[in-house]
Amino acid sequence: RALAAAKNTSIRLAGVPVHMVVMGLDPNDPSFTCIANNSGGSVKGATDRAGLQAAIESILELKPQASVVAAPSLPAFASGSGDVAHFGAAIPSHINEDTTRSRWSIWAGSLKAFNLDANGQIPVITVGTDKFPDETAPNAAAAVNRKPAWNAARLLGYTDPIANLAPGGLPITSLLPGAATKAPGLTVWPGRKMFWASASGTNVPMTRTDFLPDDCATYPCNPLITALGLNPASATDKTKAKLIVQFLRGGKTAYGSRDEILNDPTVKPATLVPATIGPGTGQNQKYSYFFQDDTPPPGLAPQVRTDAGTPPGVPNGYPHKLGDIFHSEAAVVDPPRFFPYLSLNLPGYGTFVDKYAKRRRVILVGSNDGFLHAFDTGVWNRDTVNYNNAFDLGTGREIFAFAPPDILSGFPSVLALPPPAKPPYFVDGSMGVADAFLDTAHGGVPVPANRKWRTVVVGGLRQGGAAYYALDVTQPDDIDAAGLIIGNKDAAPGCLNGGPASCSGKKYPEVLWTLTDGAVGTVPKMGETWSRPVLGRIKIINGVGFEDRYVAIFGGGFDPNYTIGGPIVTSPAGSATRGRSIYIVDLETGQILHKASAGVDGTGLAVNLAPVPSAVAAADYNDDGYLDIAYVGDVNGRMWRFDLTPDTTTSPKRGELVAGKLQGYKPYLLYDGNVATTKPFQPIFFEPGIVFLSGGTPPTLGVAFGTGDRSNLIAPNPVGNNNRFLFVIDAGQTNLTYDVTSLRNITPGVGTPGASTTGYFLDYQSTNEKTTSSVFSTRGYLSLVTFTPDAGNNPCTTDGKSFRYRFFFQNGGPGYPTQPPGWAQYQQSAGAGLASAVQSTSPIGDTIDSLFFAGGAIDQQTTGGTVNRINKNWKELQP
Repeated sequence: RALAAAKNTSIRLAGVPVHMVVMGLDPNDPSFTCIANNSGGSVKGATDRAGLQAAIESILELKPQASVVAAPSLPAFASGSGDVAHFGAAIPSHINEDTTRSRWSIWAGSLKAFNLDANGQIPVITVGTDKFPDETAPNAAAAVNRKPAWNAARLLGYTDPIANLAPGGLPITSLLPGAATKAPGLTVWPGRKMFWASASGTNVPMTRTDFLPDDCATYPCNPLITALGLNPASATDKTKAKLIVQFLRGGKTAYGSRDEILNDPTVKPATLVPATIGPGTGQNQKYSYFFQDDTPPPGLAPQVRTDAGTPPGVPNGYPHKLGDIFHSEAAVVDPPRFFPYLSLNLPGYGTFVDKYAKRRRVILVGSNDGFLHAFDTGVWNRDTVNYNNAFDLGTGREIFAFAPPDILSGFPSVLALPPPAKPPYFVDGSMGVADAFLDTAHGGVPVPANRKWRTVVVGGLRQGGAAYYALDVTQPDDIDAAGLIIGNKDAAPGCLNGGPASCSGKKYPEVLWTLTDGAVGTVPKMGETWSRPVLGRIKIINGVGFEDRYVAIFGGGFDPNYTIGGPIVTSPAGSATRGRSIYIVDLETGQILHKASAGVDGTGLAVNLAPVPSAVAAADYNDDGYLDIAYVGDVNGRMWRFDLTPDTTTSPKRGELVAGKLQGYKPYLLYDGNVATTKPFQPIFFEPGIVFLSGGTPPTLGVAFGTGDRSNLIAPNPVGNNNRFLFVIDAGQTNLTYDVTSLRNITPGVGTPGASTTGYFLDYQSTNEKTTSSVFSTRGYLSLVTFTPDAGNNPCTTDGKSFRYRFFFQNGGPGYPTQPPGWAQYQQSAGAGLASAVQSTSPIGDTIDSLFFAGGAIDQQTTGGTVNRINKNWKELQP
């Protein structure tokens, strides 16, 4: 039928998405585009084997299926007042105003906040048999009654993309025509604060520059043009740079859209202009997503855009500006209150906590529109009617958007029409946030006397690139001695440009540093920065004494060119395996203090690390405020232990600072999954869960993790090589590396649960099932989420299905013992698509176990505790 349609374009393929790869032919041929447009499919061009592979991968890419992908952000402990849950998502349908599928390659996204009820749960509505977050009252007169509390994408859609947001800017009704009637009660700040940063030697902080479409009249824009990979001496490139900036800000006019740029005659190729409309004649095709203010509740089909109303012709919605939030996990920057530092009475920390106890709550999230976004999610005593002497629910207004400099050279691709074969990734990674004692204004050598307590965020780019960035996010607003915002609490943050004296001359935020590692030869380069950083304090040896260092610890990243289970390539530099390291980076300087690329196994044999996309799990097991131990897995299925305690008896001394580098650390191979019985399909992509088992020096810990290739969820495994869940017991051994034969098999129908001094494992039921979450642990139960393409309704699609597994930590016993014997005792269906899990605590101390389905449905149960994110204190996880 597709062949017939190619010959007869009047044939419609409604309901059957047809994706075509045309070899050596014009992908814009009407015979092909008609089929694609009428079926909801796509046309990809290819001229060689690599192009064919890229085109097929783009068709099978899971991104078009996405809605809620990254785990939502919930407060660890709900107070029952002013608490919100945050959902970041990619818009799955991506339908244009005229109901056709968008041809623009950057997907639209949303970030919504939901007011938790008195029980600490997200209010829901029922659609069919599923429950969805309640979005039935987005325009309620009182903010406290709005459902959702706010939608950042909606607020951003109504925000003027042209004006530069200034500190103290007062909220206004949007300039978008009809906003007062289409979005009653919603107000926005008058413009956007968008910026990037450039380095000046080893100076901290970096030089921050606004991201504006200027002709170099009011600020030096040549560095930005150069960073975009363009030539500032070229008039053509100068014009292109301006269009790129206008596009990424959201339009050319105060109430326009990105289509204004995509329809610009210097952007649109002549081949994309309809035959009846000549180039440069003002054609206005629809490329970008349009949000509907009258969209029905989740679970129902989106409505077609309508322009009826007052005044006539005004659309019921707004053009999008927020890109897809795909893998980046939203991080809330709360007022400082890290309990271990308070309990230890670290010098100055109590004063720091008192000063910022009422600091504006801000949520950070990365998006594939190219920016790390910060949104307002709570101000103390702004709403004294509903939240007197408390934080309100926030507004969702954008405070700033930061473009990490290492991705700027990829920005010209956003104007490509037709778009690239794959949707681009930019700020796709997750962040770590912590308080640290730092000198944040130095020329490369920190001055101890200038150190102060600051709140720092460090984030990666994941598939967007091979770099990390660090921001000082300590003080958004100019505040008085009591820590309260000076002036109008609803205004834009007063420290955006660092002006008022109370901001101490520091901009909000300061860009401290960025880090790339292009090491050559046998020293591996950094890979794609998938690993979420762990931020904390370690004790090091400096001379004859000890000192503190505040650091970020993360894995070296993912190498998409590495064959999992294959040999490690150390040379030549251009083809050497990337990301096969564990990093310790100084938060003050952004310099690498230690980089471990090889460790030892139980026989003392040296073993190279494979790429490490997994986040690190770290623990302070003796409550002294220092990180003592870390665990991380690599893509060859090996779980590594990394001892962070200083030791003067080793040679070289462990943790000794010599010529600016820390010496003596040596990763220890705790578990090896890259052996004959499992090789090569047991990769580890997610951080393990750590469980305290018994005391001692060191204590005995349980390390729980799952395996599976997260980079390619639909890739098949060889028959009989199922991925698995593992629980390995670490008693501090130095002469034994476990493999799967060392552990007890608890797989239903094959093994049985029971006591073990080494640990246990369970092979997943489905052949191609893969782990898609870290392992969570609370009150004796371990949980994780998996995805399998085997359960899809159509073998040609990637819908698949998710499951949640649950185990009792002591013996691997089933987590659902009331179910019939077998798989049902371990496994619970999490529906079609890619699910995620998270845990929070209710106001009365109950544990709320929440499961989030791919399509937006949720399941919340007060179960006594099954799932928990390693967040503030790892000992909250002990059974």
